[in-house]
Amino acid sequence: MTRRDPGGARATVRDKLLLRFVSAAQPITIAQAATAVAMSVPMARRRLRVLRDLGLVHVHLPEGLNGQNRYTLTAQGALVLTTTFGEGTYRARGGIERVNLPHHDGQVHLLGSLQLACTRSRTWDLDRFLFEGDVRRALPKAGLVPDAVALLAAGTVRAGVAFEVDLGSESPSWFAKKALLYAELSSRGAPLLGASTWRVAVTVPTARRRNRLALALWEADIPEGLVVIAVAGEVSDRTVLTREPWLTPRVLQERGIARARLVPEGVLPTVPTDRSHRENAPGAREARRGADLFVARDAAFDSAERS
Repeated sequence: MTRRDPGGARATVRDKLLLRFVSAAQPITIAQAATAVAMSVPMARRRLRVLRDLGLVHVHLPEGLNGQNRYTLTAQGALVLTTTFGEGTYRARGGIERVNLPHHDGQVHLLGSLQLACTRSRTWDLDRFLFEGDVRRALPKAGLVPDAVALLAAGTVRAGVAFEVDLGSESPSWFAKKALLYAELSSRGAPLLGASTWRVAVTVPTARRRNRLALALWEADIPEGLVVIAVAGEVSDRTVLTREPWLTPRVLQERGIARARLVPEGVLPTVPTDRSHRENAPGAREARRGADLFVARDAAFDSAERS
C-alpha cells in the first residue's frame, strides 16, 4: 500500500489503458484488471504497483485476511487520462466503504468480458457501458435503474443490454415485478441508450437460482425473449456474445402439449457477418450437431403446462 520512489518508471500506453479501466470500473481487483486488458495476473500486479508509485491509483486493503486489494483512481490519475484521451468522465475516488463489493464485482466482470469479446469480434463494438451509479447520475428521476447498461454497435445497428446482477438475496417475485417494468417499457417502444432493440440479461449464482427466476418470469407472463438468464460462472469474454450461457423461457410443443422450457437465446440480435462469434446466429451450434433448434438445453423448470 505504501508508495515507493518510482525512479525512472513511467506509465506506458498499456498502463494508461489499464488506468482507464480503473476509472470506469473502480474499485477493481488485480484479477479484474488482468482480464480487462489481457495481461497475466503477475504483470497486472506489477503495473498497478507502478501506477501506485506514480500516484495515479489508490490501494485499499481488504477488511478480512482472505480479501483482495482494491484500486481506485486518484486526482492525478484523472488528470493523466484527460491529457491522454481528452475530456471524459474520469473521476477520482476515495473510500470504498459504501460499495457492495460482491454486487459490484458482478458488474465489473460483465464489463471486462464485453470489452475483450468486442475486441475480438469483427462486427460488434462496445460503444458505452454504464454502471448503476452512472445511470442514476444520468437519469436521477428514473423509476427503473438496471445494475448496468451496455450499448453495442455493429455498423448502423445498435443493440442495448440492461444487465441485472442477481446474488440470490431477493425473492423471485420481486424480480418478476422488476421484469414487468421492463416489459412495460418494451411494449411502449422505449429505447435503451438510444437503441430501439434491447434485452434484459440477468446473471445468477447457480442453475437452481436461474430456474427459480425463469419460473417467476413465466408465471408473470413476461414476453418471451425479453429476459435471458445465465449462471455468472459460465459468462466470459468467450461466451458473453454467444448463445451458450444465456437461456430464456419459451413455449415448446411436446406431443401436442405446450410446455415451458429453457432454450438458448443470445443477448444481441443476429448479425450474419460476425465471423468471430458465429455462435450468436440462431441454431448455429445445434445445426452443426444436426439437432433440433428448439431442443431445450435444460429440463422443465417446474412450470405448469399452458395450452
